[in-house]
Amino acid sequence: DLHRRRHSFPTRRSSDLSLSAGSWEEIAAHLRVGASVRATHCGTSRSAVISRRPGTISIHCFKCGETITRANRSTLREIANPPASLTSSKLKLPRDLTTNLSTPALAWLSKYGVSRDTASTLHFASSLQTQRLYMPLLSQGSWVAYQARALSSQQPKYLNSSGISEIGSIFVGGIHTSCTLAIAVEDILSALRVGRLYNAFSTLGTTLSPAKLSMCLKVFGRTTFVLWLDPDKAGLAGRRKMRRVLEMQGLDVRYIHSERDPKDYTDAEVAQFVSAAMEMPNKC
Repeated sequence: DLHRRRHSFPTRRSSDLSLSAGSWEEIAAHLRVGASVRATHCGTSRSAVISRRPGTISIHCFKCGETITRANRSTLREIANPPASLTSSKLKLPRDLTTNLSTPALAWLSKYGVSRDTASTLHFASSLQTQRLYMPLLSQGSWVAYQARALSSQQPKYLNSSGISEIGSIFVGGIHTSCTLAIAVEDILSALRVGRLYNAFSTLGTTLSPAKLSMCLKVFGRTTFVLWLDPDKAGLAGRRKMRRVLEMQGLDVRYIHSERDPKDYTDAEVAQFVSAAMEMPNKC
């Protein structure tokens, strides 16, 4: 019985958590968010890894292949208190936030080809209290920012956590080493859609603050930037401002204008938009 097996641990640095033997769930509950530890399984070898992530705990044995994942609500309480060095204020999150996504959240994600497994990997969470899907940006295993999407008719559709501009948060939806451009979009699902084919990131809104610009250059380098913001008044104004910011850095800037958000298009359509943008004159 997995729950009755005793676990032993390798020698760790003094800064790591010292754990006593017990069930894997008890061990995981004592780990800090983002940490993992080796444990014995299938005999005497330390073939298993016990991990703690925002909203989940898990054990995986590399010897027998057994994997178990459990929801862990205590980690969701902890994500509201990331390291002080990462953000200037605590995140305000609903008390009922859970990684056991609601039916409306799963239905909305499925419209854009995002499966339950993908959502779990990205640590998405939902709240019945606020009727929103929360999509986080993580650092060292803790949430440092999020974008929350309405799942009913409430406005605004998207809410971002405070302090995003100051801490330079962007959501990287795709990295391709052979790609020579980076595509900026507003929302996280659009970044995931475009990121299937190209370097892509979400600006989490229509502004590119100095901190966000610094992060973009750190991740993508001095490449060609393609701006694909939403086709509304805020998106058009944001595109003009982003263009000026990027051109002041001496960067090549292109743009895409479409009738719908990037996430609403197929891979083939995304490729057509990008190809056309690279062929048109360099001006917004």
